[in-house]
Amino acid sequence: MQHTSSTNFHDFHRGPGIRDAFNTLGESIFNLDGHEWTERRKIYRSFFNIKEFSSLVNQAILDKVERSLVPVLDHFASPKQSPQATVDLQELFQRFSFDTTCCFGLDSLEFKPERWITEKGELKHEPAHKFPAFNAGPRICLGKDITFMETKAVAATIVHNYNVQIARGQDTRPTNAIIIKMKDGLHATISKRWS
Repeated sequence: MQHTSSTNFHDFHRGPGIRDAFNTLGESIFNLDGHEWTERRKIYRSFFNIKEFSSLVNQAILDKVERSLVPVLDHFASPKQSPQATVDLQELFQRFSFDTTCCFGLDSLEFKPERWITEKGELKHEPAHKFPAFNAGPRICLGKDITFMETKAVAATIVHNYNVQIARGQDTRPTNAIIIKMKDGLHATISKRWS
């Protein structure tokens, strides 16, 4: 990953397959190469560096959580719902945000906090090229920090307000696609933490 996304970035062009996949986005940063890509990225990056833009995005995320996500979670957590009724959290989160997460190699289904936490209990920082969800090097996703803000807001809301029980027996293997997701979704039951 580091070889293609950082070290030898300019030797690897996106090609017609990527342009076709992102054709609906027009001539955006997702399907440009070379000089056009460099110029477009400079323009986009300038927006991300404006303090007011960051504040606006943060407020929009909080509003979106409150107005969009919480009502849906409340619906599925309602006592009127059957205790066996599940919601596909993957589908819900994809609808909430164009957000992807990806899966840690062969042991991806194992819970291993040591991936992210050092022996001293501090956060472990890993190079971006190890995880293709946000790319790395010159093509690193400009919206990565926004996605992390969004993820933190969603996680805090869910952990504070709801009990989530993942349905048993699911196949949580990832699909192999541009947008990595679990093959059959992530089904769970939801109940309110507070009465």
